[in-house]
Amino acid sequence: KHCQETGEHSPIIESPTPLPVISGSYVSASLMSYIMAKKYWEKTPIYRTENQFKSTGYDISRAVMANWIIKGSQMYFEGVYEALYEELKQSAVINVDETPVQVLQEDGRKAQQKSFMWVYANGRYEPRQVRLYEYQPTRSAQHPIKFLSGYSSYLQADGYAGYKKVPDVTLIGCLAHAKRKYVEVIKSLGKNEAAKGTLAEEALTYFDKLFYLEHQFAQMSPEARYKARLEQSKPLLEAYKTWLHTTQKKVTAKSGLGKAIVYNLNQWKYLESFLMDGRLEITNNRAERAIKEFVIGRKNFLFCTSVKGAVASQVLYSIVETAKANKLHPYEYLKFVIEELSQNKQTAEKIQDVLPCTTKIPAHIRIKNT
Repeated sequence: KHCQETGEHSPIIESPTPLPVISGSYVSASLMSYIMAKKYWEKTPIYRTENQFKSTGYDISRAVMANWIIKGSQMYFEGVYEALYEELKQSAVINVDETPVQVLQEDGRKAQQKSFMWVYANGRYEPRQVRLYEYQPTRSAQHPIKFLSGYSSYLQADGYAGYKKVPDVTLIGCLAHAKRKYVEVIKSLGKNEAAKGTLAEEALTYFDKLFYLEHQFAQMSPEARYKARLEQSKPLLEAYKTWLHTTQKKVTAKSGLGKAIVYNLNQWKYLESFLMDGRLEITNNRAERAIKEFVIGRKNFLFCTSVKGAVASQVLYSIVETAKANKLHPYEYLKFVIEELSQNKQTAEKIQDVLPCTTKIPAHIRIKNT
């Protein structure tokens, strides 16, 4: 007022207004990333987050939050997902697994029909770790065939026959699945002394020795591990194969033990294939750990309402788990991406700059080793 009376010119300078995260919406980058992190990192169903907001005086409906998740995924994370997909296909090793998921509203399908969430994780020696999930309405082999189109290196999986149809890859088996067949036989005998001294327990000794050797080789370079496996693991595998053929003659094919032996023999060329390269692991546990993250969430939220929701889950589980694999704080990383991409043009170069596996991620997002 004094300036007006004295005629002095003192304009008010207004700082630039940030572009909205979603046009016409009050949602901020921090609020959107918080809701995403609650569901895909902490595995909290949206209705619980809705109740949490209500308890603090904020009324944000689950429908609104679900809409923010889907739109945010489409606007800011699908491009990141596609860039990570190209990164994944450059890997020397990819691990794959799948699990059922229920999607209520799928065209031409009943709500009770099973759909599937697949996961693809690259090997432990890749400097840029990637975890990608993909929703598909069926378990058909056509899905990994299409997803891995153009990939021509190692693919590690369980014994599902569909993976054998993927062209141009070298399929690697999983000794944990092979071992599990004998564990199931022993469990069927109950918690008494019946399991002791059985042929199934004898089979487990071979696996125990193989896993012990892998533990001993854990800190070796891939080259040194390759040589150590040929010297120590290969003779043990050959002894186990002899045991399989000898024991198969003693048991009935339809018994639990007989089925376990047949499974191991049928999978043999895949089970021993880890000897080919020191970068390979003897189990598919890398993919199983990744799919377990989805399974834990599924137990809480039970189903996806729509295909759009399933695709958003595919994208955001991929972003969160890839962030974790690269030792980033999931919430901070989600917020960082939304802030960067909502205020800047989403060029290919800009998307590369915000990938969780890039060195350009700010230090405060990185989890420090303790």
